[in-house]
Amino acid sequence: MPYDHALRLADEIAKVCPWVECSLNGFVPAPSATPEQIAAGKSVFNSFVQDEALYDQWLIANFRKKAQVALDNTKAETFAVDRALALILLREVNNLRTWLRDFKAAVAASTNLANLQSRIAALPNTPNYTQQQLMDAIKATLADGSADRN
Repeated sequence: MPYDHALRLADEIAKVCPWVECSLNGFVPAPSATPEQIAAGKSVFNSFVQDEALYDQWLIANFRKKAQVALDNTKAETFAVDRALALILLREVNNLRTWLRDFKAAVAASTNLANLQSRIAALPNTPNYTQQQLMDAIKATLADGSADRN
C-alpha cells in the first residue's frame, strides 16, 4: 500500500484548523478559520514528519474510528447484518462457555473414571452449522429485531 502522507497531514491539520486546500506543499485555511486556528495549523504543518510508521498508526486509528461509527450506524442495512452476525457469534460463544462450565462441573463432581465418562457423555453435543443454517440464523436475527440499534 503506498503511503499517502498528504491524507494524514490534511487530517492532522483539520483537527486544529479548517482548511479549503491542503497538500504536502502547504495549506489554505478556510475563511472561517481564526488566527489561533491558522497558527495551530501552521505549527502542525511545520512539525509534520513523513514517517511510514506514523502513517500506519494513523491509518489503523482511522479504520478503528470508522468501524466504531459503522457499528453504531442505525441506517445502513449492511451494518444491521454485521450486528446480526455479532449477535449470532455472541450466542455461540455463550453456548460454548456454558458447555465448558458444565464440563468443568462434571469433572469436579465425578467420583471415578466411569462416572466421569457418563457425566461427559450426558453433555449436549455442539453441532457444526452449515452455510445455509448461518444464513437462516442471520435472517431470523434480522427479522426478530434483535439486530436493531437500541
